[in-house]
Amino acid sequence: MKIIEIKKKVPKFLILPLIVLLILSIYSGLDKYQEKEQLVVLKGYIVFSKLATDLIHELQKERGLSSGFLASGGKSFTDELNKQRDLTDIKIQLLNKHLDSEEYEKCKFPFEKPTKELLEPLKDIGKFRANIDKLLVSDVIDYYTNYINILLKHINMIIALANDGEHAILVESYIAIMDIKEKAGIERALINKIFGLGHLSNYELYKFGELVAAQEIYLKHFKRIAKKEHIEMFNTKEVEDSFKEVEEDRNIIYEKTDKNSVLTEIKELIGYGGLIHNFKNYVIRGEDKYAQNFQKQYSELEIIINKYKAFKGITVEEIQQLEIIQNLFAQYFNGMQMAMEAYAKGTTALAIDKLIKLNDYPAIDAFNHLKTNIYGSQQNWFKHSTHKINLLKKIENKIVSDLMVFTDERKIELFIQLVIQILILIIILLIIISSFIVLKQLLDSRKMLSRAQKNTKSGSFEYYVEENIIFWSDEQYKLLQVDKNTFNLTIESFMEFVHPDDLQIFKDNLELSIKSKKITFFEYRIVLPDKTVIHVRSSSEVTKYTSSGKPLVIVGTITDISDSKKLEQEIIDTQKDVIFTMGAIGESRSRETGQHVKRVAEYSKLLYLSSGATEEEAELLRMASPMHDIGKIGIPDSILNKPGKLTPEEWEIMQTHAELGYDMLKSSNRDILKLAATVALTHHEKYDGGGYPKGLVGENIPLVGRITALADVFDALGSERCYKKAWELEEILEYIKLKRGTQFDPKLVDHFLKNLDKFLEIRDKYKDII
Repeated sequence: MKIIEIKKKVPKFLILPLIVLLILSIYSGLDKYQEKEQLVVLKGYIVFSKLATDLIHELQKERGLSSGFLASGGKSFTDELNKQRDLTDIKIQLLNKHLDSEEYEKCKFPFEKPTKELLEPLKDIGKFRANIDKLLVSDVIDYYTNYINILLKHINMIIALANDGEHAILVESYIAIMDIKEKAGIERALINKIFGLGHLSNYELYKFGELVAAQEIYLKHFKRIAKKEHIEMFNTKEVEDSFKEVEEDRNIIYEKTDKNSVLTEIKELIGYGGLIHNFKNYVIRGEDKYAQNFQKQYSELEIIINKYKAFKGITVEEIQQLEIIQNLFAQYFNGMQMAMEAYAKGTTALAIDKLIKLNDYPAIDAFNHLKTNIYGSQQNWFKHSTHKINLLKKIENKIVSDLMVFTDERKIELFIQLVIQILILIIILLIIISSFIVLKQLLDSRKMLSRAQKNTKSGSFEYYVEENIIFWSDEQYKLLQVDKNTFNLTIESFMEFVHPDDLQIFKDNLELSIKSKKITFFEYRIVLPDKTVIHVRSSSEVTKYTSSGKPLVIVGTITDISDSKKLEQEIIDTQKDVIFTMGAIGESRSRETGQHVKRVAEYSKLLYLSSGATEEEAELLRMASPMHDIGKIGIPDSILNKPGKLTPEEWEIMQTHAELGYDMLKSSNRDILKLAATVALTHHEKYDGGGYPKGLVGENIPLVGRITALADVFDALGSERCYKKAWELEEILEYIKLKRGTQFDPKLVDHFLKNLDKFLEIRDKYKDII
């Protein structure tokens, strides 16, 4: 190819696409950086939210205790309330301290940042508590609920920072569980008040139903959007006794309406037209129909009272009130028997009325108590509902913890991606720079190549096949450095000039040109009389055939291409140097020397040759193997150069370097980079399937990966690293023999041991420079 053609095509087909790729990589890198910065902001708001929800939890408990304290007239929860106020104050101080910290000040939220003024309403909490202690406050639920809603409003803003699906799921489930817990907290305070006062108003019954319904709605939403592990955690907590006991205490509220319905039936039986009315009519008139009505209604009263007693969770006090009513009407029943006997004896109604004296007032008072009062254990309710809310708090804490862990993991992932983007930028820049260097070298060599072309002896020949005679042009005689007057013009005499190693190439291509009936181009070497070896390119074509189709005349050219070959080799060597340098960059991140890269390359070539590979295949592996650990560029220094043993989490990150290296190289169409991608991905696989990243087994692992694995381990064990000392040769050999068939391919181990002397020569030749 002419220099002018190279000059035109390199910028068009290489430089411009690389510049476009460079711009895209910069844009992608900036995008990753911005996402990483947004995660920093999200992490800051999660910390604020965690402290705020901790304060909410304590305020919820204080709300419930304060409500119960007031409802009992200061008789219940005194000690518990004082202790709870101390816990609430601690959480207020922690949130106040965080809002005043430098770490929090650095957080730049895309909305109005919560400030210390957020805590302003709590400055007067001391006065409010004092009024509660003096029983000067009628209801505390709204005071605490209003402030809790302010905190929840700020926490809900975290949804604006959820920048992907996983974050959105965690944030939404976090907010849903907070809403469930807040409604449960208000319910705790409300029922605590109801049980403390001992009665239930219609408004409170409505409010109670609203709170229970709201919890169910939030729970359905939570189970619809939350992660499976969080739903399972909720389901596990839901079957605990506290949830069941809360339901039983709720039933007291639900059953109050049913109990009042039963009491209405009792009132109808004992009121006008009922038991008392029929009793008095019989005493006055003595008519049997009144006695019969009384008997029927008395039986119905017994059934209805037993119906009330059958309610679940009925208290001793309720049973006592019912028995007062039962005892009164038992007296009426006995009075009816006495009246019937008196009438049978002829006693007058006036005498009977004076005989039977009953006091209705205790029964009326008992009925009114049952009608107006609600019976439940205030202490038990607070205990059960608080335990339930504490279980919800554990779920809330788990979600927040998972949100923080996921945020940190995503930050690490973005950091790795950012490092990869930077690496890609470096590679692109190196390629661009290398391309310009090569272009400059080509341009600088233009005069040299021009002179070489002028001085090249290139000419034509005609070969008459049947006569075995060659006719050369004068330039061809100059090329061969022979006298045309003395040279024997036969094909055999010319083949004496062909390099012995290329003689078969010449014969094969000559035969091909005869058979193919096409112009054939091929390259080989010639040894001149002065022992100089030159590279030549021949073209040959059959131009005449016999009537039977046999070739008569072959014409062609022979051109000296030695200078072009030399330049071509220089370009190939430059490419090798770039690839080797990239491999050394990967190793240098883990503070390993470039000599390690050279040794592994030479070991790999030697093992590949001993396995039956061709020289060309083995040389390709030698060039590709230095890239085996290129993925380490994406591993943080804190892990890569850690002197001690890695934690399971750190080891998991370290293992990603194999796939990172593969991802960097896999898209190339170049044979060497495609091979390097395979080596990077598979050089940590083990023969028995115990390796990573894929857990491949036996010959499912590419041979080049198995070879590089053994070469890399042999060199690594004999080298000093930040986390270990170099092993002695005997220890290394013992280890490799031990791992034959488990970590290493047994055949490769055999080849290695058989050629140990050659491996040791390589090791000594490329010693680390200290």
